[in-house]
Amino acid sequence: MTEQEKLHRAKHYIDSLANGVNPLDGTPIPEQDIVNNVKISRCLFFVSDVLRKQLDGHEPKKVSGKDKKQFYITEEEKLQYIPSKTPIPASGISYKVNEILDEKKMRKVSYRTITAWLVKVGLMEEEEISAGKCRKVPTASGIAMGITTEIRTGVRGEYPCVVYDENAQEFVIENLNTIMNPTDD
Repeated sequence: MTEQEKLHRAKHYIDSLANGVNPLDGTPIPEQDIVNNVKISRCLFFVSDVLRKQLDGHEPKKVSGKDKKQFYITEEEKLQYIPSKTPIPASGISYKVNEILDEKKMRKVSYRTITAWLVKVGLMEEEEISAGKCRKVPTASGIAMGITTEIRTGVRGEYPCVVYDENAQEFVIENLNTIMNPTDD
């Protein structure tokens, strides 16, 4: 395996982990997993960007807020997203979108960005599960939209997983430019 191939593989693994997806089998990683910690995820996105620049032949440089590219998904690209008939978590949505937009050199879609926006628009809310620990759950409006919670089984046992049916997936995709380019309200 060449050095370039190793870098491509490493970038793929890091991108998958940053989006909450197991890079070996494509399944969503449970929300409680350490890789889904916001600080870890941000670090993984940063390393992914450094690897991308290395693969593109650019030297890593100091990153500033001004360097963030505007996110944009076209109507054609939105049509490439085929909603899963089986409800999937937000990490599954972000993974599928990032696969579609892989050739574009822009910010990756994160499930955290999606769920934060859904809280902002009232389709999800923060629920305290223990002292200082919260999780996002659908509101009544979110449930009506197609966002629900189901019990899944992971390596640490059963856990509640927020999933999105076809309608909710289409709603997220339709609003992706707004989700990814928030304005200060």
